[in-house]
Amino acid sequence: MRRKKKLRRSVAGMIAVVWIATGVAVLAAARLRPPTAATISLSVKQMSFRTDAPHILDQINEDELIVSGLQSLRIHFETPQAVAAAGAPVRATTMEIQGELGASCSFYHVRSGRLDFAGPSIVTVGAAARGNSNSFFLKTHGAVSANLTSQPAKSGSRPGFTCTRTRVNGGPAGEVVGNLSPQGGDSMSFTTFPDARLDFVPSAGAEIGYTQVPILGEIQFSYIDPRSAEEKTVLLPPPAGQKNEIKFEKLDKSVTLDNADLLRVVPDNELYLRRFVIDNGIHLNLHGVVRDIRVGAGVNDMTTHMPSYFDHLDGQKRFFTAVPALVALLLGILDRMRGLPET
Repeated sequence: MRRKKKLRRSVAGMIAVVWIATGVAVLAAARLRPPTAATISLSVKQMSFRTDAPHILDQINEDELIVSGLQSLRIHFETPQAVAAAGAPVRATTMEIQGELGASCSFYHVRSGRLDFAGPSIVTVGAAARGNSNSFFLKTHGAVSANLTSQPAKSGSRPGFTCTRTRVNGGPAGEVVGNLSPQGGDSMSFTTFPDARLDFVPSAGAEIGYTQVPILGEIQFSYIDPRSAEEKTVLLPPPAGQKNEIKFEKLDKSVTLDNADLLRVVPDNELYLRRFVIDNGIHLNLHGVVRDIRVGAGVNDMTTHMPSYFDHLDGQKRFFTAVPALVALLLGILDRMRGLPET
């Protein structure tokens, strides 16, 4: 009799351990959220990110390009051109222009090449409030350089440039205004100070975008409204047939975002701006392994949308049905050993 009681207690203890262990595992799986591969598709007004990419953008035909924060500019004219430098006429085939703090240059009817970064940079790309549907601006915290080529003159206009707060060949500071060769082909190269802004007004029909930009650190899809000092969303209504959404492909799970949501993405290791296109906003696609994704209607409403270990468990239904099956097995063994009293 004592052996039967002892056996019943042992089996009861085993059953209790199984259920307690299962409960602990359930709680842990529900609370722990491992890094997960995600694809994020968004339409936004602007985005800011840190990158160690050596360059960004491809060739763009520009009606106008404004470079603010210009440090130096070198121009080689195909044919000698007359330039007004600080009020004095200059005729030259080459020209060296140095910018002072706050210097800027506007270029008309040029083709811009890729933008080269001097090192890891913080970049902000935004859709312009005015201009063509593909007009945009790019701010950099980190020096940037690029090459330009003038385009042939069009009816009623010809390529040219205007610079302010600049010096020509070490002369006095002032405004520099000049035309570029009407047949096109003049070459220019510029470098900016570490903090610069470039405003692009591409020619009609130009396709603007880029791919495979590595992202360093988290991305916050919001901005601080200068009037209210409040954090506001940068999300825009997406084009017809598309969504602002987060997809966890391996888990067949997705999260659709409200266009008024704030969004923060924290990468775990490598995150890439797989592509972005500028056309009435910025339409982008991010992909990589993320450690956290937080979404909310306001800064105090941000909650994680990362999948838990539950979502990662393969065949979790079989996992949970195995627990009562194991308990039933133990009871069956005890009954066969006549460890339970008959009722």
